[in-house]
Amino acid sequence: MVKPILKWAGGKEKELEVIKSYLPEKFDKYVEPFLGGGSVFLNFGTKKSFINDKSEELINLYKVIKAQDKNFFSMLETINESWIGLENFADKNPEELIDLYLRKKTVDDFINNYKKEFKALLKNEIFLEKRIFTEELNRNLISKINRTERISKAKGHISETDIILIMETALKSAFYMYLRYLYNLKEQTCSSFLQQFFSLSENIVMHQCLDTLKKENLMFHMVV
Repeated sequence: MVKPILKWAGGKEKELEVIKSYLPEKFDKYVEPFLGGGSVFLNFGTKKSFINDKSEELINLYKVIKAQDKNFFSMLETINESWIGLENFADKNPEELIDLYLRKKTVDDFINNYKKEFKALLKNEIFLEKRIFTEELNRNLISKINRTERISKAKGHISETDIILIMETALKSAFYMYLRYLYNLKEQTCSSFLQQFFSLSENIVMHQCLDTLKKENLMFHMVV
């Protein structure tokens, strides 16, 4: 069976054998109006297939993959490098993460002590909002520490190995939420029409300018 490239709500990957039992032995046309993760299409689609989904973003994802879009895959590699970098950071600094969990140092001090390392982990293409990433690190680390302490009090001792993994998860969660922020910011800053003219970094600069103008009760019009 061919696995889909992403998890999607209502995915049928586990039901493929059941679905197969209801399919005719031969058919030369496949139509699917709600593609989702595409597990049924990937396994039972024919050369003449018609697929669609209500989510434009999902369809765009499949289109850039089909087109082998270089910018798309380059950004994926950049994100993956940062993700792996966070794993390596946790592997190299286990004692620091344990001390952080035990509150032998504050979250603010931890972030400040390793700000150069975090900056190096996030490549220039995505390290566009240092303040937001720092805020996400702070929020996720504190949340994980507090939650793990409650679990420890309720269920007993948590091993150092588990603590390190939990703190690594907090770092990854902060990175994920930071990427969500960048994505949402681009959506809020420009219409889908204007997005084709401005890069993500340009969108962020524009968003910051708009905030400044708004605080000064100023208005402007853009003509493209």
